[in-house]
Amino acid sequence: MNWSSPRNPLPASPSKKAAQLERILDNAKRLLAAGRHDEAIAELGRKGGAILREPAGQTMLGSIYSLSGRPERALAAFDAAVRMAPRSAQAHFNRGFALKQLGRLDEAVAAYRTALAIDPRMVEAHHNMAVALNETGRLDEALDAADTAVALSPASAEAHYNRGVVLAGTARHEEALAAYDAALKRRPVYPDAHIARASSLRALRRSDEAAEAIETAIAQEPTRSDARVAKALILRDAGQFEAALAAAEETLEHAPDNADALFAKAGILEQLRRNAEALAIYDALIALDPKSVPARANRGTALRTLRRFEEAFAAFEELLSELPDALPLQINRAGLLNELDRFEEAIAACNRILEAIESGTQDPDVSESVAAEAFTTRAAARLHLHRLEEAIADYDRAIACRPDSMTIRADRALALLAAGRFQEGWPGYEFRGLKEGDAAYTPEHPAPLWRGEPLAGKRLLVTGEQGLGDVIQFVRYLPSLARDAEEVCLATRPALHRVLASGISGVRFAEKVDGEPFDYQIRLLSIPGVVGTDIPTIPSDVPYLRPEAERGARWRERLPQGFRVGIHWQGNRDYGADHRRSFPVALFAPLAGIAGVQLVSLQKGEGLEQLRALPAGMLVHTLGDDFDAGADAFVDTAAVMQELDLVVSSDSAVAHLAGALARPVWVLLPHTSDWRWLLDRTDSPWYPTARLFRQPHPGEWEPVFRLVAEEVAALVRRKRQ
Repeated sequence: MNWSSPRNPLPASPSKKAAQLERILDNAKRLLAAGRHDEAIAELGRKGGAILREPAGQTMLGSIYSLSGRPERALAAFDAAVRMAPRSAQAHFNRGFALKQLGRLDEAVAAYRTALAIDPRMVEAHHNMAVALNETGRLDEALDAADTAVALSPASAEAHYNRGVVLAGTARHEEALAAYDAALKRRPVYPDAHIARASSLRALRRSDEAAEAIETAIAQEPTRSDARVAKALILRDAGQFEAALAAAEETLEHAPDNADALFAKAGILEQLRRNAEALAIYDALIALDPKSVPARANRGTALRTLRRFEEAFAAFEELLSELPDALPLQINRAGLLNELDRFEEAIAACNRILEAIESGTQDPDVSESVAAEAFTTRAAARLHLHRLEEAIADYDRAIACRPDSMTIRADRALALLAAGRFQEGWPGYEFRGLKEGDAAYTPEHPAPLWRGEPLAGKRLLVTGEQGLGDVIQFVRYLPSLARDAEEVCLATRPALHRVLASGISGVRFAEKVDGEPFDYQIRLLSIPGVVGTDIPTIPSDVPYLRPEAERGARWRERLPQGFRVGIHWQGNRDYGADHRRSFPVALFAPLAGIAGVQLVSLQKGEGLEQLRALPAGMLVHTLGDDFDAGADAFVDTAAVMQELDLVVSSDSAVAHLAGALARPVWVLLPHTSDWRWLLDRTDSPWYPTARLFRQPHPGEWEPVFRLVAEEVAALVRRKRQ
């Protein structure tokens, strides 16, 4: 907000002495205007400092100190002026100015109130009081002061602007826009108002108008770094991450230590999944200001994203040692307890947070948001402990706090699906992937969403989503839809087209369908909900994919003799829960030690580096660099699976492919797995040939592999008999 500077009244007496003092004041003013602050102070000391025994002299001295960044001395001077002229509204106003400079906002407000008790029509006092009240969070009082300033001075652009800032602080952005427009009507060249207007438009998700407003601000004052930072954030919100990054970097070229630009750049890098670079920026911000709570908190969050959970936990522990009552820091710590599989501690931490909120001693605006996070964090902990009903109840409480949160609704749906309550879970599952504030899924294609209408004579566009394994699992629904429709087209990654076409008939596969007409469209994983899938009605006829026979013959020659077990251990590391579902290949060592067993790697890309450091005596056969090396994913994997006795895999696309091919597949799961594997089952209604092995406790893989080794040994014995 903009605020008024102290005034410097002159003595009214026409005496010779007064004239001399007036000349001293005039000279001091000119020196102050020229930025020659120490000379201005020396000028006030002329004639034995007589002017400093007058309210005007102390006022001028205070102004010099204020404008030269010495607010403590300014306050002493303004205090002296108040003692000399206790009924001067201007003296109390100036005192409030210095108090605000010192951050003593409540005292500043009291000084402005004193000034207004003397002169109720003093516009600048209402004006500055609105600023101080706004910064203390007393927004209703701030708005009253801003309204009064506008009423007393309706032609003041600054008064309308400040009123807009207060309205924006209460999230009344439409009204704030009207106030900014009123300010700009009176002062069209007003960069502050254009920047603030862009901020409210951004909050209203009117990104094109926000971009236009910020470009106007930049055109009016090209050197404004805050305008360029705002531009970066607007571009980020619009999903134009590379352009946003360029805008932030442009600011940093001219001001490399600009904290706002550094924060903006780090946030954009996180959107681009360049989290290590973002972490380096937070480290740089901390080097600039070791006490910066935002930089240290964001560093902890970046470490969490990089799955450096112990370091992230230590970062938040350090912050909480300094700010033990900070709820946002407490909730981050609780979330990290979940990541570290310390679920009972996470529940206890959430309980303490909720108790603090219920005590009524916390900021209500912060409390509502943190309460929602506490309920969802506690729900996640209870899910990992298989306390599903309690978890679902927590999600209900979180939704009561944040009814607009699509993320919470989607998480609740996942809990219901994991519990096997499909009919209750499918509606909430439609909120997956939505951002906070989104009302519904908005597809890119203009065709209406398919909600189960008859498909006879209709063209249906199905959009593939999520990971490769998701597409492989749910593509099973398409042949039955294709029998009714004129056409079903699955838009998905080209790498999958060939392996899917091996068994899915009557469906066209495409990468993009720009401009093509369709009667309906649907996301692939929405189909089960639309057709009313429940556990007994899951379409589980397998195989629904098939290997290419000639490829099987080629790979058969490369496979070792014996009981051949295809293994897969590392999923996509970008998946948020990959640290729980993936495991080291070395854990397969007990299987490699079984006489007659030959382990065959089905791993591609990430995880292959582990084969260079196998335990002594452990052998894993690899299939060469040409294994699935072409543009088509899994065509060689499918062919090799047909020649294997067993596939043992982490929860990955390889497991889904084996199930879709009706091959014997053992899926090794964390204690709490993805919803589609349900809970506590050893079989899968999705894949009849699958067997599920689960961690008995979070993080415990060794018991899983001991059991798998025992079962494989039994299979080998039976095969020999």
